[in-house]
Amino acid sequence: MVVLDDGYSHGVFASQRNSCVDDAVSDYLGTGVVPRHDVHCAGTGLPDLGQ
Repeated sequence: MVVLDDGYSHGVFASQRNSCVDDAVSDYLGTGVVPRHDVHCAGTGLPDLGQ
C-alpha cells in the first residue's frame, strides 16, 4: 500500500508531482512486484484557501 501522509486528495499518481508516490507506482507497474512494506510518502498538506 502507498500511503500519502498529510495529503488532501486521491489520484495522486502522475498528477501532483510527488516523486515518492510516482516512483512507487511506476516500479510496481514496470515490474509487477509489490513492495515488501507499506510505502509512506509525505504530502503537501491542505491547500491554503485564504480563509
